[in-house]
Amino acid sequence: MHSHAGPEARRCRSIGPAATMPDAAAPGAAPRPRRRRAGVLALAAMLAVLSGTLHGQESAEAVQQLVDGFLETPATAPSALSRILLVPAVTQGAAGRVAGQAVARCPRGIDRVVLLAEVDSPDGIVLPEWSSLRTPLGPLAVDLEAMALCREATGAGTAPSGGRFDQALASVLPLVQRRLQRPFQILPVGAGRAADADRLAEALLPWVRQEHTALVIVAPDGLAPAALEDLFSLAETTPGGAAPARPATLRALRAMAMTMGWKPLLAAHDTAPDGGSSVSAILVDDPNRLDLLARAALADWKDPETKAAFAEAYRAAADPAYRGQPLNRPEQQVLLSLARRTILAKLKGEDLPEVPLYSDRLLEPGGCFVTLNQNGARRGTVGSIAAKDPLAATVQRHAIAVATEDKHFAALTLDELPGVTLAITVLTPPRRLEWTTPQELLNQLRPGVHGVLFTFEDRQRSTFLPQVWAEAPNKESFLNALCRRAGAPPNAWQDPAKARIEVYECFEFAEQGP
Repeated sequence: MHSHAGPEARRCRSIGPAATMPDAAAPGAAPRPRRRRAGVLALAAMLAVLSGTLHGQESAEAVQQLVDGFLETPATAPSALSRILLVPAVTQGAAGRVAGQAVARCPRGIDRVVLLAEVDSPDGIVLPEWSSLRTPLGPLAVDLEAMALCREATGAGTAPSGGRFDQALASVLPLVQRRLQRPFQILPVGAGRAADADRLAEALLPWVRQEHTALVIVAPDGLAPAALEDLFSLAETTPGGAAPARPATLRALRAMAMTMGWKPLLAAHDTAPDGGSSVSAILVDDPNRLDLLARAALADWKDPETKAAFAEAYRAAADPAYRGQPLNRPEQQVLLSLARRTILAKLKGEDLPEVPLYSDRLLEPGGCFVTLNQNGARRGTVGSIAAKDPLAATVQRHAIAVATEDKHFAALTLDELPGVTLAITVLTPPRRLEWTTPQELLNQLRPGVHGVLFTFEDRQRSTFLPQVWAEAPNKESFLNALCRRAGAPPNAWQDPAKARIEVYECFEFAEQGP
């Protein structure tokens, strides 16, 4: 549960921690203990540059509109999501748009944000002493437990009031608030340029490894795309043998990236007329990297993925109703990996893997079926047409059920798992068909493409997946059988007042055989 310190009995600075006033006490009574200070941050620096004026409390609406503009992503922006973001401090409009392109790729299911920024002091790791923050967009809770552990692990000192660190928080946090639009805790960490980067990386990694924690690193002023590429190159020293003069924040990021296998994907960059530059990036795992330009440069006409992509393009050109694959290849691999790792953990009696926050599509509610195949034959299928939970969570739940709860098969054993292949069928949301005559309904149905969900008098339901069309000689026979399966009269589908017909489509993908 997140707790927010209230604004009463505190004086506020536009940037930096607020001064504290003791609570009022009755005459003669013992003074009440002083409460811990609360930090109050505002976008004063950014607003001053952008508009030339400061509006105090009236700035909230202006800040919200400003931030929403920064978060608008062009069609060329990376489509992958990432919990690891590198952004510039927002000191002017161009930097805001650059930062927004990275923040817009942060998953929405984040509960904690670790924000790492440079401080003015030359060395050392520092943490703020306040227990809560407030931006013009609302209050934020500090993860006090994580901050105490971080202080113990790093021997961190206390961050000074104001200066570069507070301004970095003030300018970046509103973007994160508007992107997530949910309560989250923050762990703000500052580092001097010469701080111990390895110690800092080691201290932060336990939190960064957690699936619902995001890491936001505020890049130093003037970072260019070429410098970003150099940061993650294999070489750790310059040709002369000296270590590159990088700030500790970037050296810590590099150390974590080397440990976790992250690779940078440029989100946006801008070069000012005076030659200054700003850059933002997301960091992704190699197997899920969506660097489409790099993949296109290596494309081989004999490559199966290249052939499949062009085959899909031809189908789209020939069929105006074709909507393409609902999940791209990396999203398919993420779900297949989640299903297998979940079954393995369940059979071993271990904690289940956390649901991945890979993309918005995997966080949207969706129906699906999970199938186990063994020796070329189906060994069980469990699923649902619609779901209220995120698609990834639904896949995980059905993976457990098909392995251990399918009443048609014995529970899967740990010894059997290596010889089993998994298939996942993702369903599009059911779409109700509008019709007044039976023929109008029949004209809208697409055999072999549509799965059909039939509801009679709002209480009797049944469904057939698209492959069932192969067993029916015509549309009428298909619908008659669907009615009988629901316990309704065979021709019940012909009455638009009592029958509701919904259609959905299926998209299946599977592991390669053992």
